[in-house]
Amino acid sequence: KNGTYLKASIAISDNSFTRVLNFVEMSRAFSLLLKVYSDKEVMLEKAHKFNLPNSQEFFEKIMKINKMPSFLQEALIKEIVALPIALELKRFDEEEQKIFIWLFDKIRFSLNRQRSLILLLKEVSIIEDVLISELFFKDKKD
Repeated sequence: KNGTYLKASIAISDNSFTRVLNFVEMSRAFSLLLKVYSDKEVMLEKAHKFNLPNSQEFFEKIMKINKMPSFLQEALIKEIVALPIALELKRFDEEEQKIFIWLFDKIRFSLNRQRSLILLLKEVSIIEDVLISELFFKDKKD
């Protein structure tokens, strides 16, 4: 356990004290700490020593990143999407996630405009009874 702690502390400290970690790096840092401290409360107390936020609410939100596909994590790192949008995109299937990321990469919308576009496309797909991907790639017969 000491060896794991040492490796985790070096890996986290090396980055967290020289610059602000992005959300993906924070989620990975928390995952490393969870390998050392199985008790979440203890781990969150220790997180502060590594220059990480120690809020339970933040921790719960940030740990959802670990379950995201790599392309969605990459979109977070490249700041194509913000964390709230990435969490929203988790609700879609992989093809639809990739469409949104492609679109947000090509046209850099603000957070509110990204939310609005997601909502609009969800509503149109419901009204037209098609998948969101079909809104972009469906053959035009009308």
